Formats: sequence, C-alpha cells, structure tokens
Amino acid sequence: MNNYLKLINKNIGIHFKYNLNLYKNVILAKKFNINAFSFFIGNPLKWNKNFNIKDIYKFNNLCKKFNINNNYIIPHSSYLINLGSPIQNKLLKSINLLKQEIYICNKLKLKLINLHLGNHLNLITENKCIENIINSLNFIIKNTKNVILVLENSAGNGNYIGYNLDQINDIILSIKDKSRIGVCIDTGHAFASGYDLRSFNSCDIFFDYFDKKIGFCYLKAIHLNGSRCKYFSKKDKHSSLLNSFLGNNIFYWIMRNNNFNNIPIILETSNPNLWLSEINWLYSI
Repeated sequence: MNNYLKLINKNIGIHFKYNLNLYKNVILAKKFNINAFSFFIGNPLKWNKNFNIKDIYKFNNLCKKFNINNNYIIPHSSYLINLGSPIQNKLLKSINLLKQEIYICNKLKLKLINLHLGNHLNLITENKCIENIINSLNFIIKNTKNVILVLENSAGNGNYIGYNLDQINDIILSIKDKSRIGVCIDTGHAFASGYDLRSFNSCDIFFDYFDKKIGFCYLKAIHLNGSRCKYFSKKDKHSSLLNSFLGNNIFYWIMRNNNFNNIPIILETSNPNLWLSEINWLYSI
C-alpha cells in the first residue's frame, strides 16, 4: 500500500471500563475531548443486562448535546459470551446475551458492537468451534436489527478462535447477511499471535494480506494497544503505546495511512493516566 500521507480524518478514542451508568461514558468522552469511545454494556461478567430507560435517554441526549457522532462509538460485548462454546447451555446463554446487548445498542442508536469470537475449551476441534460461531452469528443477525457485529482478532491465548486472518475470513465467508458483519484489528493481539508489526514493511505485509483475504471494506474499528510480552507470546497483555515490545512504527503507520480514516481507533492501553498524552502523541505524528 505504501500510503503514508498524514491525514486528519482519524478518530482516536478510549475504552472506558465498568461505568454501569451508560451516560457517564459520554461525560468522560467530553472530558477527554474525544469523538470516539468504547465501553461495556453493563457488567461484562454478568449474564443479565438490566438497563434503565432514563440512562439510555441521558446517553442519547448527551451525545446530541456534545455533538458526538455515533459512527465512532463501539461498545464491547460481555466477556462471558462464547459463540463457539461446546457446552450447549452456555452457547444458548451467549447467543441470548449478545441479542440483549444488540437490543440495547439499538436503543442507544449505535451502529457497532465489538466481540471476541469464541473458545473451544479444548473440548472440540477448532473447525467445530468455527462452525458453532458461524451458526451463532447467522442466527443472531437473523433475529436482530441494524447493529454490525465487529469480530476482534485474538492474541492466540488459551483456546480462542480468531488468532489468524484466515479463520476470520472463513467465518465472514459463511455469514449470510454480510452487511451486518465487520472486523476490528487489535494491534497488541496481532503481535502476540505471530504477526510482526515492528517495521513499516511488516505492517505493509500484514495489512496487504488483510486486504487480500478479508478486505478493508470490512474494517470497522482498530484497537490500538502495545504489548507487555515479546513477539509471538500468545499472551493478551496490553501495555501503553510508548512502553511496548511492539515498538512505535505500527502507530506511525496507522496514523499516516488513509485506510484507517473515519473509523473508531480505540485505546485499550493499561495506564489511564497516560491516555491524554497518548492521544496527543498520536495526533502529533
């Protein structure tokens, strides 16, 4: 691609954790002067999603008041969801929980939701797990409206699916309504799973392959994270951007490449005290 033009249409944001009142995420976005952000819809470690209609009303009103564009808000689904589970009751609970979260996203007038793909728990093969994920996604899409399900690549930790682009591509190819599916690339996860992003050339190779296999038309978000662990560690350990085994070149590369314009670019970095300086640094490069 080799397109390193420095462009201004970047929307960098933050993942805010554990604000059970949804509208408080909008207040934090205003505090940090950002147009993009991510959050959990309720407690990510609970199966039931109870929502307050007044909370949703405040969320929508504050977005309007602060002129925050809902194209750049991407909530993160619950950690409990496993769309590839080999355990039938957990699979059904996962499907129902994601349906609940999509319902709330529609109430919040949001267009995207980010999710981890699934885990075979070492009880079934990867191929069977992928089959479960495909069936789950098709069922959920058929029985919900509007919201795009954004599949995040994994670090290759444990038994998680999605640690390579081929698996993600296989899933997308089997989704019946492709207008409801997308991809989020997590830079720390990609590095941990064996994609070397430490040089401009290796960034070219990775994203050229992404474009060939999946296509930038499916890229709906970026999680911009460093890594506390060395290359190909298969460990999901986020770090700040400037203190990372990943190095800095990937961040320069993304900020200067127009394929990442007009999508949410979300920091999930480990130190909240550095968020503002990290954002300012990214816009400066």
